[in-house]
Amino acid sequence: MKTSSVGRLRGAGLVTALTAACLLAVPSPSHAGVLDTPQTQTGIGFNGSGSCTQTGAGNTSSPVTPFAADGVPVTTTSSSSATYTHNVDNTDVTTMTGTVSNTVTATQAGGALRTLDVHSTSLLTLAAAKGTAQACNASVSSQLANVAVFDLPSPKYVTARITSNGSFGAVVIQSSLGPIGGIFQTVNFFLHSDLTQRVYLPAGTWMVQLQAQSVIQAPTPSLTMASPRPGEADLYLTFDEPGAAAGAAKGDAGAYVDLAAGRTCGDGSLSATWKRKAGKGDKRTVKKAVFRVDGAKVKTVKKPTKKQVTTLIGLDPEEMAVVSVTLKLVKKGAGKPTVERSYLACT
Repeated sequence: MKTSSVGRLRGAGLVTALTAACLLAVPSPSHAGVLDTPQTQTGIGFNGSGSCTQTGAGNTSSPVTPFAADGVPVTTTSSSSATYTHNVDNTDVTTMTGTVSNTVTATQAGGALRTLDVHSTSLLTLAAAKGTAQACNASVSSQLANVAVFDLPSPKYVTARITSNGSFGAVVIQSSLGPIGGIFQTVNFFLHSDLTQRVYLPAGTWMVQLQAQSVIQAPTPSLTMASPRPGEADLYLTFDEPGAAAGAAKGDAGAYVDLAAGRTCGDGSLSATWKRKAGKGDKRTVKKAVFRVDGAKVKTVKKPTKKQVTTLIGLDPEEMAVVSVTLKLVKKGAGKPTVERSYLACT
């Protein structure tokens, strides 16, 4: 997993190339709301040599379809076929089909974008009558694009979780200043990916693109691609407050102590509240608790009681923090329960 801040664009080539490959025009980021001008579209494309003639339905794309940050899934699909026949050798025939489906779902919370979820599937087929001796060099590809502009009233950490199988593409987040002179973050994924990346975004107006593509090419002596060729991609973005917990607490000590849902970025502190199971007075159940941050012991609490609050201080605002608690219980032979929770950085 990677965590990074947005960086300045050293060259516009990558984002320009991604935009050119995208089915949709990138909306103007001059103004936005929770989610402004959100659009989704799919397409199937065919290519081949100029010495061959294409017949059949050919290139197609779905209508440009809006979606909203309302939790309602919006699905677009495209399907088509084409045949390439050599202009001289009419036995050199390549037939292709393609279908793609894309579902996008967005939600909001507190006047800002909360999640953006894209799930896509595709299936491509190609059959060349002359095998590797074909001369049309045909190919079929599926494409999908989801674009929108959004405002962040306050800074957020964006967590991108991406899995793909047979599909490749990118998640691009770019500031309203544009691809040159602005700030951006690109997360590329390839045919078989499983990755998580976190990005800090300052308050402001942003543009997001989520794109995926699959392709199959006619066989050559040096490359033969299996047909049919399925593709799938899941792109999931969450927008969290800096310092928020990156997930739920894990461990059986969670029955005794509650690690807070977020750290306090202003003073670098984190609180833990002791639960009813910790007991009180003669009914105390915890003899000692050791708190660690990123594996280093930072505090020891003896005989905590229910409703007691333990505060950790000095957490580095520029780093993620993994906070753990190990208990020594009053009851002999009860083991050493632990609980752990990870927190986003503050900047």
